[in-house]
Amino acid sequence: MKQRVGLDDQALVEKLRARDRAAQSELFWRLRTALWRPASRIVGSGALADDVIQEAWIHAIVGIDSFQGRARFGTWLASIVLNKARCHRRRESRCRPFSAVAVTELEPSRGRNEETPELIFLVKEAAKRAERALDSLSHRQRSVIVLRDFQGVSPAEACDILEMTDLAQRIHLCRARATVRRALENEERLCA
Repeated sequence: MKQRVGLDDQALVEKLRARDRAAQSELFWRLRTALWRPASRIVGSGALADDVIQEAWIHAIVGIDSFQGRARFGTWLASIVLNKARCHRRRESRCRPFSAVAVTELEPSRGRNEETPELIFLVKEAAKRAERALDSLSHRQRSVIVLRDFQGVSPAEACDILEMTDLAQRIHLCRARATVRRALENEERLCA
């Protein structure tokens, strides 16, 4: 990562501690480019990488008084970005998207390029089961899972649309996914 920012670290840190908006903005845009690629590799998405970098930047600026200067500011910020990206990846890996469950049900039919009556029937049945499972959710949980798993909206966009915090969005999403999975598994047992 390119570390040159045009100021020595001590002067830079002093400007950041003084909440100099111009210095913050200039430094953010210079370092963002270098941090984006490693963050996007970890989280798997450019949009999520932007969110992680923004979150890390806020963390760094809020915690600038704790920065002791043992490392260059850019290196310190990079470590925050990478830690936040890894935390995001771990957090998201605990909750598999509901859409991944629906795809695995149809795996045996994959590889065929034609729409057979059997495949059409299976897709319609899976859609009906999914709809019944979604109906069992609270309004908030249903809204989050539809936005995230069916419409592909990013976590930040879902928070903006639903006017909720990131933590609330994650909790509703994980609970919704778990409820839908249980409902689908119970229905499958009843049909067997």
